[in-house]
Formats: sequence, structure tokens, C-alpha cells
Amino acid sequence: MKIWKNIFDSSGRNVVILFSAVAVFLSQLIFIIICLDIIKDKDYAEQKTATEAVEEEGTFEMVVRKHIEAQMKPFDPNTVDSTTLADMGIDKRRIRSLLGYRRKQGKIRKAEDLARLYNWTEEDVQRLRKFIVIGEEYRKRDARRWEESRNVERTARVQDHQDRTFKSEKFSNVTPIDVNTADSATLCKIPGIGKTISRIIIRRRELLGGFHSKEQLFECKYFHEAFLKWLYIDSLAEMRKIEINKATFGELAGHPYISKEQTKALLDYRRLYGRIEDADILKHTGIFKEEELKKLLPYISFK
Repeated sequence: MKIWKNIFDSSGRNVVILFSAVAVFLSQLIFIIICLDIIKDKDYAEQKTATEAVEEEGTFEMVVRKHIEAQMKPFDPNTVDSTTLADMGIDKRRIRSLLGYRRKQGKIRKAEDLARLYNWTEEDVQRLRKFIVIGEEYRKRDARRWEESRNVERTARVQDHQDRTFKSEKFSNVTPIDVNTADSATLCKIPGIGKTISRIIIRRRELLGGFHSKEQLFECKYFHEAFLKWLYIDSLAEMRKIEINKATFGELAGHPYISKEQTKALLDYRRLYGRIEDADILKHTGIFKEEELKKLLPYISFK
């Protein structure tokens, strides 16, 4: 109390200084409070604006997705560059997979082809579908016509190779050959037939047990109708026959005209009902269709 008394008892100068200091302190305090309120109001307004924006667009993920889609544009996966793909939000793994497929001469002929690439999914295709534009030169070709063209070209190459390889050994005139007894060297003398086709014919002959009809020759790969005039079948020749009542599983299933399922059915029939006496009984077993049985009977023995 003595201190305050001394202050007030002193000259008015000290009183003025004291009140001035208090006034300055209070004014600064009020200024700081006002500034804090302004900053708080501004932050709240900005936060509210951002929240409202997200609510208008949906979720945050939707906002990001729409931003990415805004960067997207039509593209051909057969020609698009990696930078463009990256700009459209496609990750590096998928980009590498697509570019690697193209380096191997792979073509994207329709949007669904992308889903077959490593790291790509059906969801990726659905997301990009409306932006994928396949160039005319890359669109899927007619599979049937392409396969027919490929087979024709393959056959032509094989025959051309065979003609060039065996040209000096070919028959100059039509010379009939028994297809059931001819060896590979003899068959190769026929124009158009080389080692490949001759091996195929002989292998088929061995599996069947001999040819009983020229029509069977068309079961041989690469066989052409033009070869028929050089070949004949001795009508007196005997086919190698299968003893259907004694043959083992391997002997039956090894014949081109008997499947494994039919072999099992035949063995079951023999076990349950005994011998198969003739073609009529075999027909009534229902194991073979009429057309199948017609091809098979020349090779069956009912002993």
C-alpha cells in the first residue's frame, strides 16, 4: 500500500505513464482477440466449402475418378504411347504389359482383348471401354476365311517343298500304285507327295489295318484329290482284323474307329452278356452309330 501511496503522492507524471501503459496493453489484447476470431471464421468457411464440394460430387474417390476421366480421351491401344496412358490414370504395370504385348506383334482387335493381358482386368476394360477406338486395320478378321486361307497357304508350301525336293524322282506318267503295299519311296514318286504325306499315309494304313476304300485316304492330313488317279486298292487284299470277342483294351482303343468310351462299353457288354456273334448283335448293342459301324465292320472278326 505504501508503494501505491508513493505513486499517487508523487507527481501526476507517474500516474499518466501508468494509465497509458494499461491502455496500450488492453488495446493490443483486444486486437489479438479480434484477429483470432477472423481467422477462425475463415478456416470454418473454407472447411465448409470443401465439405459441401465433396458432398455435391459424392465421395472423395468419385471426385478423384472424375478428375482422371476429365484427362481421358479416345485412344487406340495398338498405337497409344505410354505418356498418354499414364495421363489417363493407367498404372505402370498395365502400361508395361500392353507395350510388351505389342512388341511381340500382338494386336488388340476388340476392347475385350485387353482383359486377356497380364495385370489387366474386366473392370479396367469396362472403365476404359467408351474411350477405346480400334483402328480399321486392327479389327478382328473373319476367323473362318483366315483359317481357310492359312490352310491353303500351308498346303501350297508343303507341296511346293515336296515338288522341289523330289522333282527328279517323280513319275512322268500316271503309274497305278497299290496304296496298301507301297513303301514311302514309291509314294514319294507321285507328283505332289513327299516324305511328309507319304509318312502320314503309311501311318494311317498301319493304324487301320489297311485301306478298304479310297475315301479313307482323305482322313490323311494334306491328302489331295489329285493324288487318287495314281493310287488303287487291291480288292482281294485282306484287312488286318480285330477279334472283337478276344481283343484287349489296348487293341480295341488303338484302332482309329473305336474310342476309349466305346472300348469300355464293348468290354462291359462282353462281361455281362458274353460273345458278340455277328454284326446285327453288335449293331443292337447301341455302342456304335450306323455310320461308325459301317466304317468299322471291314476290320472286325467275330471268331
